[in-house]
Order: sequence, then C-alpha cells, then structure tokens
Amino acid sequence: MNQSLLRPLSENAAGFLATLGHSGKGIRPFAPPALEQSFSVLGDELARTSRTRFSILASGHPRPVHSLVEQQICSIAAEAMRNAVGHSDASSVEIEIEYLPHKLRVVVRDNGCGINDHSLTPDSRSGFLAMRERALQIGAELRLWSRPGAGTELEISVPSHVSQTFLT
Repeated sequence: MNQSLLRPLSENAAGFLATLGHSGKGIRPFAPPALEQSFSVLGDELARTSRTRFSILASGHPRPVHSLVEQQICSIAAEAMRNAVGHSDASSVEIEIEYLPHKLRVVVRDNGCGINDHSLTPDSRSGFLAMRERALQIGAELRLWSRPGAGTELEISVPSHVSQTFLT
C-alpha cells in the first residue's frame, strides 16, 4: 500500500546537514527518512534567505539507500533547489521522493521563470553537466524539463538494484 504525506519542512533537522558532506568511505546505509531530512534541512536554510516555500512529498514503501548513492542524490537535488532560489524567482519548490518497486525517483519541481537559452550562463551549464556526471556515477537517469514562464522539473531515477547495492 502506498502512502503519500505532504510534510512541512522541520526547523529541528540541522544535524542532518552533515549527511551531505559524508565522505562515502565504507558502507554506511541510512535509515529511509534520511533523504527527506537532508532536503528538509537545506530547504529550511534556503527559506531563511528567500521568499521560497519548500515542501516534501514522499510516497511508496521507504527502504534503505546506500550512502554513496544517497550522497549523490542529495548533491544533485541540492543544486536544483539552490538554482530554483537563486535563478528562477520561484515562490514554491516541491521535492518528491518516490519509493517504487524497481526504482527510487526524486523530483525537484519549482514554479519559477523556467529556463531558456538566454538565461543559461557558462556557470549554469557547468552546473547541469556536474549534476549529469553525478547521476552517471551512480547509474541514475537524470531528466530536466523546463519552459520559460512555466517552471522547471528535475528528475533523478535510480534503479533499486543500484540504490541498494552493498547494503548489509
């Protein structure tokens, strides 16, 4: 049975920010809510310095994710969240985490100005290339949808057999 919960971001999750800086050495699986907590911490920080509201939507049956995979997912999603605040003038960002039977899907969706060829700078192009490289490193698929004036959506999709590799 799938459950969907729309969760407001917590002010009390500051300790989980260290998750984003984990070196990835060894095997250290996280409890399933770690993705939500990591996104919550970053969303709280970004909301303090902007007018952007963040929400997290989680569905499916949470399962452990290998720490290396989790670190890359967090880094990619964090870049998308920062871009929404810094470049798109978004008032709302939604992070969707979907635990599906054969994959883990994370989507960062904003209601900002969208992306067009004129708004892409060399820095933003290199940011997208870095996100794509991180996705390739963990066997994930990365998709980006955007239209000027209609916001942006970034999807990270990781097959379950990859996200759980080496878990003990």
